[in-house]
Amino acid sequence: MLCSGIFFDPFSAASSSQSLPSHLALELKAFQVGRVLHGMAIKALLGSDIFILNSLVHFYDVVSWNSMIKAFAQGGFPEGALGLFRGMEKENVKLNDVTMLGVLSACTKKLDLEFRKWLCSYIERNEISVNLTLSNAMLGMYMKCGSVEDAKRLFDKMQEKDIFSWTTMLDGYAMFGEYDEAQRVSDAMPLESQVALVVFRELQLSKDAKPDEVTLVCAVSASAQLGAIDLGRWIDVYIKKHGIKLNCHLTTSLIDMYAMCGDQEKALELFYSAERKDVFVWSAMIAGLAMHGHGRAAIDLFSKVLEAKVKPVATKR
Repeated sequence: MLCSGIFFDPFSAASSSQSLPSHLALELKAFQVGRVLHGMAIKALLGSDIFILNSLVHFYDVVSWNSMIKAFAQGGFPEGALGLFRGMEKENVKLNDVTMLGVLSACTKKLDLEFRKWLCSYIERNEISVNLTLSNAMLGMYMKCGSVEDAKRLFDKMQEKDIFSWTTMLDGYAMFGEYDEAQRVSDAMPLESQVALVVFRELQLSKDAKPDEVTLVCAVSASAQLGAIDLGRWIDVYIKKHGIKLNCHLTTSLIDMYAMCGDQEKALELFYSAERKDVFVWSAMIAGLAMHGHGRAAIDLFSKVLEAKVKPVATKR
C-alpha cells in the first residue's frame, strides 16, 4: 500500500474504531492522496520539476496542516490532531501559534494532564510566538493541570492581559483554595476589567435563561464605554453561538462598540451584513467613520442614507 509507513497511526486507530464525520474523512483522504501523489512523482523522477515543487510547497504549507489539526480537534478526534502535530515535527514543518492553539484545543478532550503540561512547556521551550489568545489558552491549561505556579509565572510576564486572563487566574486560585493570591489578583485588576468582569459573570450565569435584548445592549454599551474590545468581541460571539437574532438595537450597539474601540473593519462588516438598517444603525456607522477621521467615507455613507430615503437624526458624541 502506497500510504503505508506514514505517521498517521494515532488517528488511523481512532478512525478504525469509529466513523469519521464526512468532512473530516474527505480532508484526511485528500491529505493522504496528496502524499501518495508526492511519492508517485518522486518514483516517476518528477521530483525536481518546478511545477511539482511549487505545488508541494503549497500542499505542505503550515496553513494546510493547521486546518487539518483544527478540523480534527473541533470534530472530536483529538488523537488525529495530535497525530498531525507529531507529523509536523517529523516533517520539520515550522509550528506557529495557530498550530499550538489547535493542539491545545484537542488536549481539552484528553485526560492526560502530564501531556497537557508538557505541551505548554514545549511552546515556551521552542520559543513559538505567543499572542494573547495562545497565552490565555496556556493559562487555562496550566490551571486545569494544577500547575498554579506555572500559570502565575506566565501571567506575571504577560505584557497584555484581557478579561479572560484575569478571570482564569481568579477562578484558578479560588479552585485551589489560594484565596490570598486571588485577592492579590483582584486588587491588581484595572477598574475597567473589574466592571467588565461583572458584565462577563452576569452573562455566564444566564446559561439556562437567555439574556434579553436590554441586557445584551447594556453589556455591549458598557464594553464600548470601557474600551474593553475583548469583552465586546466575546459578547458578539456569545450572541452568534446562542442563535440570538440581531435586531436594529443590538446591531447599533455592536457597531458603536467596535467603532469606539477602533475596529473599524469589524464595524463595517456588521453594518453591511445587517439584514435591516434603521436610522440608528446608519447613524452609528456614519459617526464611527467620522470619529476616526474618515470624513469622505462618512459623507458618502450619509448620501446613501438620503438615497435609501431614511430620515437622518442628529447624534451626539
